[in-house]
Amino acid sequence: MPSLPTGKFSVNGRTIKQKLINYINTPRPPAMIISIALYTVLIMFITGVIDSGYMVWAVQVNGKTVALVSDPVSARKAVRELVAEKSRLTGCKLSVSGNLRYTRTYPGDAKYLNGAELKTALAEKLFFSTNAAALVVDGQIRLALEDRKEAQSLLNRMKASYRTPGADVAFAEDVRIEDVKVDSSELTRLDEALDKIRKGTKEVETYRVKDGDTLWDIASLAGMSTEELIAANPDMNPDRISIGQKLNLTAVKPIINVLAVSRQTSLEQVAFDVEEKKDNKIYFGDVKVLQQGKPGKKSVTYQLTRRNGVVVERKVLSEDVLEQPQTKIVAKGSRMLLASRSGASGRLAWPTVGSVISPFGMRGGRMHEGVDISGSTGNPVAASASGTVVRAGWYGGYGKCVDISHGDGVITRYGHLSRISVSTGQKVDRGQLIGRVGSTGRSTGPHLHFELIVNGQHRNPTRYL
Repeated sequence: MPSLPTGKFSVNGRTIKQKLINYINTPRPPAMIISIALYTVLIMFITGVIDSGYMVWAVQVNGKTVALVSDPVSARKAVRELVAEKSRLTGCKLSVSGNLRYTRTYPGDAKYLNGAELKTALAEKLFFSTNAAALVVDGQIRLALEDRKEAQSLLNRMKASYRTPGADVAFAEDVRIEDVKVDSSELTRLDEALDKIRKGTKEVETYRVKDGDTLWDIASLAGMSTEELIAANPDMNPDRISIGQKLNLTAVKPIINVLAVSRQTSLEQVAFDVEEKKDNKIYFGDVKVLQQGKPGKKSVTYQLTRRNGVVVERKVLSEDVLEQPQTKIVAKGSRMLLASRSGASGRLAWPTVGSVISPFGMRGGRMHEGVDISGSTGNPVAASASGTVVRAGWYGGYGKCVDISHGDGVITRYGHLSRISVSTGQKVDRGQLIGRVGSTGRSTGPHLHFELIVNGQHRNPTRYL
């Protein structure tokens, strides 16, 4: 088999590369060059015409296609009609939100729209904005109203609702009005905006239960109903709250708070002092008024700060005493009932073991001049203080009764006894047995009727026991 030539591959003695170089370098007449250029332009035009038959118009907002149409004129008309309809419904002059453009594009598999179908598609996908006035509270946009006039009217109405004569009214927060563009759905009407600002947001606070608190007290303090308090604390047992227990309180926090600072002058009483003096002529436990107290008068000027109509601070600016108060002087008795010979306390001793079952005072329309002490028949009864027995026997409704004189006009009486263990004229000591509990005389059951008589006047024994 013959071998291939070792030189470069050639055609008719010349390489392809060389032929191309020669073709480029070969001079040509100008007419031929112009013909070639015109031919190229014609081909491009025909290609463009052919391609244009396959392209549609895209309605784009911020670079995103929202609809495909065959004619941009119909698309512009549909958008104008939609803007006009939305503007009539809202009462505001609207425009399409974002950058609206109409560009040529290939449809791909998408269907292009016309007529009512186009308007429906655009209405679903386009957003409409309007110029508005925003309420900016502490740097945050909270509401948008139609214009600055309406926004200022809202702020004026808020201040007017909490204004009092002579008060300086301001907002607790930094409140400004700014011009903004917002979606038409974000506009708030004046009355609705006022309600939103007052209701604000609900914030959860905590409260620790104190001694004496009830659910009603806590709920009232927080401005809640008892039911709302229970709902805010699902783990709480409403029938049993304990001191120190932490409860959740749902409090309403307005978006804007109105502060009203005013002055108020009021006429107030000045409390009088009470001076006590000991008097050994008065029995211990008794009080005698020597001079009635009389309150004074003063004029006080306050600076009041109200937050949404509620006083949150009261500061005294000046105070002028118009009339000095008169001190009340009382004499407190230091005279003891007669002590026993053993030198025990001047207080009376309990005559028997038991508790008071009927106190001193009015009972059934009649004066009960002693106290009834519970007991069983036969329980021992002892002298409350040392003294001399001045009665020992039956005494009308008292049944079996013992009276003991302790001197200085002090007498103790023991009634309804079942048995008497002393006799008239006998000297007795404090705590000495004088009889037994019973139910003699006008009595409904066994007990001791015990009286204290001082200078012929019945006294409440429990004040001296």
